[in-house]
Amino acid sequence: MKKPPIQFKRHALLWLSLTLLLFTACLRPVVFCDDERPCRDNWTCNKEGKCVCPAPKKSCATFCVSVLSDPNHCGNCGRKCPQESVCKAGKCICNNQNFQICYAGDYFCVSTQKDPKHCGGCNIACPPQTKCEGGKCICNSSSMTFCKGKCVSLVDDNDHCGACGNRCSSGEQCVQGTCQ
Repeated sequence: MKKPPIQFKRHALLWLSLTLLLFTACLRPVVFCDDERPCRDNWTCNKEGKCVCPAPKKSCATFCVSVLSDPNHCGNCGRKCPQESVCKAGKCICNNQNFQICYAGDYFCVSTQKDPKHCGGCNIACPPQTKCEGGKCICNSSSMTFCKGKCVSLVDDNDHCGACGNRCSSGEQCVQGTCQ
Protein backbone atom coordinates (compact mmCIF):
# COMPACT_ATOMS: atom_id res chain seq x y z
CA MET A 1 0.00 0.00 0.00
CA LYS A 2 1.19 3.44 -0.95
CA LYS A 3 1.83 6.13 1.68
CA PRO A 4 -0.15 9.36 1.28
CA PRO A 5 1.91 12.22 -0.08
CA ILE A 6 3.40 14.67 2.45
CA GLN A 7 1.35 17.50 1.00
CA PHE A 8 -1.86 15.56 1.81
CA LYS A 9 -0.69 15.09 5.41
CA ARG A 10 -0.01 18.81 5.73
CA HIS A 11 -3.47 19.70 4.39
CA ALA A 12 -5.14 17.18 6.71
CA LEU A 13 -3.21 18.49 9.70
CA LEU A 14 -4.03 22.09 8.79
CA TRP A 15 -7.72 21.22 8.37
CA LEU A 16 -7.79 19.42 11.73
CA SER A 17 -6.05 22.34 13.48
CA LEU A 18 -8.43 24.86 11.97
CA THR A 19 -11.47 22.77 12.92
CA LEU A 20 -10.28 22.49 16.53
CA LEU A 21 -9.56 26.21 16.70
CA LEU A 22 -13.04 27.12 15.43
CA PHE A 23 -14.70 24.59 17.72
CA THR A 24 -12.95 25.82 20.88
CA ALA A 25 -13.57 29.47 19.95
CA CYS A 26 -17.31 28.78 19.88
CA LEU A 27 -17.39 27.16 23.32
CA ARG A 28 -18.36 29.33 26.26
CA PRO A 29 -18.35 28.29 29.86
CA VAL A 30 -21.90 27.31 30.75
CA VAL A 31 -23.02 27.91 34.32
CA PHE A 32 -25.51 25.45 35.82
CA CYS A 33 -27.27 26.15 39.11
CA ASP A 34 -29.27 23.84 41.40
CA ASP A 35 -32.21 23.61 39.02
CA GLU A 36 -29.79 22.07 36.47
CA ARG A 37 -30.75 24.49 33.72
CA PRO A 38 -28.00 26.53 32.13
CA CYS A 39 -27.83 30.20 33.08
CA ARG A 40 -27.92 32.89 30.40
CA ASP A 41 -24.71 34.55 29.23
CA ASN A 42 -23.08 36.72 31.92
CA TRP A 43 -25.32 35.29 34.68
CA THR A 44 -24.09 33.50 37.82
CA CYS A 45 -25.52 31.36 40.63
CA ASN A 46 -26.55 33.02 43.87
CA LYS A 47 -26.37 31.40 47.36
CA GLU A 48 -29.78 29.82 46.82
CA GLY A 49 -28.57 28.15 43.63
CA LYS A 50 -30.59 30.35 41.27
CA CYS A 51 -29.33 32.01 38.10
CA VAL A 52 -28.99 35.75 38.72
CA CYS A 53 -27.56 38.77 37.02
CA PRO A 54 -24.60 39.73 39.25
CA ALA A 55 -24.35 43.21 40.78
CA PRO A 56 -23.72 45.93 39.75
CA LYS A 57 -25.39 44.71 36.56
CA LYS A 58 -29.17 44.57 36.22
CA SER A 59 -31.56 42.12 34.62
CA CYS A 60 -33.35 43.85 31.74
CA ALA A 61 -35.80 41.37 30.20
CA THR A 62 -33.54 38.43 29.36
CA PHE A 63 -30.29 40.41 29.32
CA CYS A 64 -27.80 41.08 32.09
CA VAL A 65 -26.58 44.61 31.42
CA SER A 66 -24.58 47.36 33.06
CA VAL A 67 -27.05 50.22 33.51
CA LEU A 68 -24.03 52.37 34.36
CA SER A 69 -22.59 52.15 30.83
CA ASP A 70 -25.05 50.45 28.44
CA PRO A 71 -26.45 53.13 26.05
CA ASN A 72 -29.62 51.01 25.50
CA HIS A 73 -30.30 50.69 29.25
CA CYS A 74 -28.68 53.81 30.73
CA GLY A 75 -29.59 54.24 34.39
CA ASN A 76 -32.53 51.87 33.98
CA CYS A 77 -33.85 49.14 31.71
CA GLY A 78 -35.01 50.48 28.34
CA ARG A 79 -33.71 54.04 28.76
CA LYS A 80 -31.97 54.55 25.41
CA CYS A 81 -29.38 57.29 25.02
CA PRO A 82 -29.42 59.36 21.81
CA GLN A 83 -26.99 58.32 19.08
CA GLU A 84 -24.84 61.39 19.67
CA SER A 85 -24.22 60.54 23.35
CA VAL A 86 -22.70 57.96 25.69
CA CYS A 87 -23.83 56.41 28.97
CA LYS A 88 -21.58 57.34 31.92
CA ALA A 89 -22.40 56.46 35.51
CA GLY A 90 -26.00 55.71 34.50
CA LYS A 91 -26.59 59.05 32.77
CA CYS A 92 -26.70 59.89 29.07
CA ILE A 93 -24.03 62.48 28.30
CA CYS A 94 -23.98 64.32 24.96
CA ASN A 95 -20.73 64.00 23.01
CA ASN A 96 -20.82 67.78 22.45
CA GLN A 97 -20.23 69.37 25.87
CA ASN A 98 -22.30 72.42 24.88
CA PHE A 99 -25.40 70.26 24.45
CA GLN A 100 -27.85 68.95 27.02
CA ILE A 101 -30.00 65.81 27.12
CA CYS A 102 -33.71 66.66 26.76
CA TYR A 103 -36.80 64.48 26.52
CA ALA A 104 -39.85 64.85 24.31
CA GLY A 105 -41.04 61.29 23.63
CA ASP A 106 -37.38 60.25 23.17
CA TYR A 107 -34.10 61.50 24.60
CA PHE A 108 -32.04 63.81 22.37
CA CYS A 109 -29.09 66.21 22.57
CA VAL A 110 -29.75 69.90 22.01
CA SER A 111 -28.07 73.27 22.46
CA THR A 112 -30.16 75.08 25.08
CA GLN A 113 -28.10 78.18 24.28
CA LYS A 114 -29.32 78.43 20.66
CA ASP A 115 -32.37 76.21 20.07
CA PRO A 116 -35.61 78.28 20.12
CA LYS A 117 -37.63 75.19 21.19
CA HIS A 118 -35.32 74.56 24.17
CA CYS A 119 -34.00 78.00 25.10
CA GLY A 120 -32.27 78.05 28.48
CA GLY A 121 -33.57 74.56 29.26
CA CYS A 122 -35.45 71.59 27.91
CA ASN A 123 -38.86 72.30 26.33
CA ILE A 124 -38.74 76.06 26.99
CA ALA A 125 -39.89 77.52 23.67
CA CYS A 126 -39.34 81.09 22.59
CA PRO A 127 -42.50 82.85 21.33
CA PRO A 128 -42.95 83.90 17.70
CA GLN A 129 -40.77 86.78 16.43
CA THR A 130 -37.94 85.78 18.78
CA LYS A 131 -34.75 83.73 18.66
CA CYS A 132 -32.59 82.04 21.27
CA GLU A 133 -29.17 83.53 22.04
CA GLY A 134 -27.13 82.62 25.08
CA GLY A 135 -30.02 80.61 26.51
CA LYS A 136 -32.42 83.59 26.47
CA CYS A 137 -35.23 84.49 24.11
CA ILE A 138 -34.54 87.78 22.38
CA CYS A 139 -36.53 89.70 19.81
CA ASN A 140 -35.64 89.41 16.14
CA SER A 141 -35.85 93.20 15.79
CA SER A 142 -33.16 95.22 17.58
CA SER A 143 -35.71 97.98 18.28
CA MET A 144 -37.81 95.57 20.41
CA THR A 145 -37.13 94.17 23.90
CA PHE A 146 -38.34 90.85 25.29
CA CYS A 147 -40.52 91.55 28.35
CA LYS A 148 -42.80 89.09 30.11
CA GLY A 149 -42.98 86.67 27.20
CA LYS A 150 -43.40 89.10 24.32
CA CYS A 151 -41.50 91.66 22.25
CA VAL A 152 -42.29 95.28 23.12
CA SER A 153 -41.02 98.75 22.28
CA LEU A 154 -39.62 100.42 25.41
CA VAL A 155 -39.95 103.72 23.55
CA ASP A 156 -43.74 103.85 23.35
CA ASP A 157 -45.29 100.91 25.30
CA ASN A 158 -47.30 102.19 28.30
CA ASP A 159 -46.79 98.90 30.19
CA HIS A 160 -43.01 98.83 29.58
CA CYS A 161 -41.94 102.46 29.27
CA GLY A 162 -38.15 102.75 29.23
CA ALA A 163 -37.82 99.37 31.01
CA CYS A 164 -39.67 96.07 31.29
CA GLY A 165 -42.55 96.36 33.75
CA ASN A 166 -42.36 100.16 34.08
CA ARG A 167 -46.05 101.05 33.71
CA CYS A 168 -47.16 104.62 33.06
CA SER A 169 -49.81 105.99 35.43
CA SER A 170 -53.39 106.48 34.28
CA GLY A 171 -53.61 109.37 31.84
CA GLU A 172 -49.85 109.26 31.00
CA GLN A 173 -48.35 108.20 27.70
CA CYS A 174 -44.96 106.65 27.03
CA VAL A 175 -42.99 109.02 24.82
CA GLN A 176 -39.38 108.21 23.91
CA GLY A 177 -39.19 105.83 26.93
CA THR A 178 -40.52 108.34 29.46
CA CYS A 179 -44.01 108.47 31.00
CA GLN A 180 -45.50 111.97 30.37
